[in-house]
Amino acid sequence: MKLKFTYYNANPFNNSCGDCAIRAISKCENISWEEAYKNLSKIALELKDILTTKQCILTYLKNRYKIEWCNIDLKNYEPTIGRKLLLLSSKKYNNAHLIYTENGAYYDTARLDKQHYQVVEVYTPLEVAYDT
Repeated sequence: MKLKFTYYNANPFNNSCGDCAIRAISKCENISWEEAYKNLSKIALELKDILTTKQCILTYLKNRYKIEWCNIDLKNYEPTIGRKLLLLSSKKYNNAHLIYTENGAYYDTARLDKQHYQVVEVYTPLEVAYDT
């Protein structure tokens, strides 16, 4: 794996299951876990949905991030300079996972190098994506 693992958990109670989007967004946007939770909760209320569903998370991201679609094995993902969120998908585990990356490192509560994930979407914060 080309991305370097860095342990990160913004959850105030050190929980690490079911809140990957909250943790990744909090790191990328430099806000607290609670603020990221509240931001996603507002979208969830509008959608009448749960804040950790893919629909809720993607609605939040599409208004704040430039989206690039891809289909690259995580082990082959070439790190880039700057802040990104990566939406990962695993057919083997039948799940999705959102992680934060910056300058060649990924920030998460678990190492992903032994798991079979595909990078399916890359999100760049709009203030960075359209800075040029």
